[in-house]
Amino acid sequence: MQRKMDETILVNKRLKATLDRRQRNPSAADRSVLRGADAAKWIKHELELICNTVEASVTLKLLRTQRAQQSKKLNQLQAQLTELAGVEDEDGADGSIDDRVQQRRELEEEIRQCETDLEYRNAQIADLQQKIHTVDTETQLAAFGEGLASLPEARESFQRLLEQLVHTHTRLFETRFKLVELQATGECQEEALGQARAQLQLTEKQYREQVVQLERTYEDKLALLLMQRTAANSSVPAENADHPTQPDTVHEEAIRRIDELRDELESYKRTVQLLQEKLDEHVPPRRKCQLPRRLQDHHMELATDEDDAMELSDEEQDEDDLSKELLEKELDPDFRGTPLHKRKKVRVTRRSYRRSRVFAINSSFGVPRFDR
Repeated sequence: MQRKMDETILVNKRLKATLDRRQRNPSAADRSVLRGADAAKWIKHELELICNTVEASVTLKLLRTQRAQQSKKLNQLQAQLTELAGVEDEDGADGSIDDRVQQRRELEEEIRQCETDLEYRNAQIADLQQKIHTVDTETQLAAFGEGLASLPEARESFQRLLEQLVHTHTRLFETRFKLVELQATGECQEEALGQARAQLQLTEKQYREQVVQLERTYEDKLALLLMQRTAANSSVPAENADHPTQPDTVHEEAIRRIDELRDELESYKRTVQLLQEKLDEHVPPRRKCQLPRRLQDHHMELATDEDDAMELSDEEQDEDDLSKELLEKELDPDFRGTPLHKRKKVRVTRRSYRRSRVFAINSSFGVPRFDR
């Protein structure tokens, strides 16, 4: 809008400057003496006056068209403002009062802008009409033709006129191409502007929805905290803990404590593993030991009599198990010499003694001995 106003101002200035130069030009009686550069200058001024007059006429038509569009837009905005005011009076104060106030402000701002544009265009239209009425294009063209015919160098004058016409058409074509490019650029920018506005509206809508959601969440949490605080203040003594007033809080605390204990247990496991690895690194390997003769014989006897072991009595099976256990213990040099090893050795010795006494008594009575 501002660009169009500036262009109108420039057209008005050019037309005014051309009219001022025409007033300083020689009269019709003096044109018969114009030759060379003076004749070319007169031709140039007359052509500029005609072109500027035509440009001012076209600009005047555009201004009138734009004024009609602005008047229509102003009427629509005023109707929207009136309708919005009626809706506010009917609904009264509700949750969307802020949006309506914002819409009202935007409409009022657009109405003021349209009124300012209309006033400015009316002033420009009046000024251009006043200047164009002083210059009749048809009369000006007829006078220009008579002036060209009255020049002493008519042939050279027509040649300069043709050159100026070609130059004017060249500029016209260049301007037309630039206009097409600018129109395409303007359409692209308008499309991008529309997309940006749509995106902005969508973003504002999402923002308002998020704000409403956050407000609701805040109110819910605040209400929950107030309820918990009220329940805590009015809770029963500690001996009535079978019916807790805040089960959620107790459960959360229990879960948190379980997580802490689990983390602590994992930490202890890692520590034990590290200590076990260090212990394995520092413990020397076990030395090999030579078994006593009686244990070697007993080991060989156990290895050769595996098939007969199923026929032994419960007592003999227990003794064999004890012997196997003793054999395994004997393999460990660290176990020998301990009090437990000594006690087991004494028990085995006593049992062997009792067994030999039983065999001796049985032999005295003629009871046969069942050897394995």
